[in-house]
Amino acid sequence: MQRAIETMSVLVALMLAAGCGSDSDSNLTAPSSPVVQATAPKADITVVIGSDAVTGPSLDPNFTSYVQFTASMSEAAGLGAHLNYVRGDFYKDDALVDRYDFSGAQLIEQTGSNRLEAGSARSFVVLLRWNAPCDLMRVTFQFTDDQGHDHHLVGNIGPTSIAVAASTDDDEAPRL
Repeated sequence: MQRAIETMSVLVALMLAAGCGSDSDSNLTAPSSPVVQATAPKADITVVIGSDAVTGPSLDPNFTSYVQFTASMSEAAGLGAHLNYVRGDFYKDDALVDRYDFSGAQLIEQTGSNRLEAGSARSFVVLLRWNAPCDLMRVTFQFTDDQGHDHHLVGNIGPTSIAVAASTDDDEAPRL
């Protein structure tokens, strides 16, 4: 009986030694690592204000002037976003004198959507109006991506924009 106990002790010791310290890696498995939640991606949005900006007197009696331009936007990180507004801040001698918002709802009305799909590009016409004399227009595009991150992209339209009066003669021309 004493011999059977010694034999079992030796077998247990050999099994433990084989599992812990053999020279062969063939029976070893890597320890499992905890699952780490990846940080939410953020959209990579680019907006370009077209060189086709035109300004002039507004036909809308509530405003004295307008600016119209093409906005081209793209997303490169693979995460879509919604455009919430395009804001025009109008400055005279570095002081804010007026503000106008082109809303996401207006964009939906104009184009059918305010969405910028992941990895895509789109363009649309922006129309901003104001009343006070100004020498600088700061334009802010505000997006919320699909992960809830807010994006504010800002650009300027200066006094070199082409001044064009709104047309009333052509039915196909936009009513500015």
